[in-house]
Amino acid sequence: MTDRVKGFIVTLDTDIRIDEVETLMQAIRCMRRVANVEPSIVDSSDWINQQRVRGEIRDKMYTFIKENL
Repeated sequence: MTDRVKGFIVTLDTDIRIDEVETLMQAIRCMRRVANVEPSIVDSSDWINQQRVRGEIRDKMYTFIKENL
């Protein structure tokens, strides 16, 4: 028995204004078997998460440099 797919999550490479992404959303809606397309709006928690990830990467880089150079 094969697995069934109920949907996809698509991540954009950068944040895009809603009026600029409308054409892309319309194109996806035109595809067969697409029931709905909803944008995920950027909020303050996104910025906080990005800063935390950057801090973690920076700490790991400093540790790597300290231990290996």
